Amino acid sequence: DAMRLGKPVIATRSTWAGRLKEKHGLGSVFDEGDVGEFRRGVLDLVAGYTTFEANVLAFAPLWFRENNPEKLLGAFRSRHEQRDSSISDVGIRVRTLLDTALVVDNLVTDLDRRSDSVLSQLDDLLFETEDRLDAQTRLANDLRLSVIHNENRIRQTRADRDERLTELNAVLEDTKADRDERLTELNAVLEDTKADRDRRLTDLHTALTERNKQVEILSRSITNRIWRWLRRMSSR
Repeated sequence: DAMRLGKPVIATRSTWAGRLKEKHGLGSVFDEGDVGEFRRGVLDLVAGYTTFEANVLAFAPLWFRENNPEKLLGAFRSRHEQRDSSISDVGIRVRTLLDTALVVDNLVTDLDRRSDSVLSQLDDLLFETEDRLDAQTRLANDLRLSVIHNENRIRQTRADRDERLTELNAVLEDTKADRDERLTELNAVLEDTKADRDRRLTDLHTALTERNKQVEILSRSITNRIWRWLRRMSSR
């Protein structure tokens, strides 16, 4: 059905359909039961959709040259013509085969319509997945920018600290007692700055780790939804 519509598909590796896809570049493959492989196969199919579609369109004439209702009906006719049976019996069987071919053609037409609907729904789901992944990527970039901003603030704090030390050295030239007093005050300030910096870095690292976990959970959830949806569709 996909060949008739000129659409690339994803298939299970090491199966007849999977080997056909790999040999002629008609789509992507995945290991059966591997959700991560399936997600990768779907993304590969979307990324190389134009190339896969061109391969399918080029291969379709060769495929239908050997796989079509006329070929099947011709095989049935050839087989029955070789049998030593009466003319009336042959007529009945041919009529039965023609009726069967008509039913098969109707089934193929119905499957074509269903395939279009399934492919459309899959495209919508893939676009929705890409939008969510883009949103998560933007959020991760915002967190990285926030970390960079805080690192710049820390560097500025260090610069301020160096400036204060310079001023303190100038003051130490006047009196040792005043120097010791100011050093004690400055050390207290530096300890507070360092503690505040460490707390901020720890909070940022914790937030980034939590966000990465949420991104991973969301990715797994979306992949599981796609897998369950495809299983429901295949069961129909």
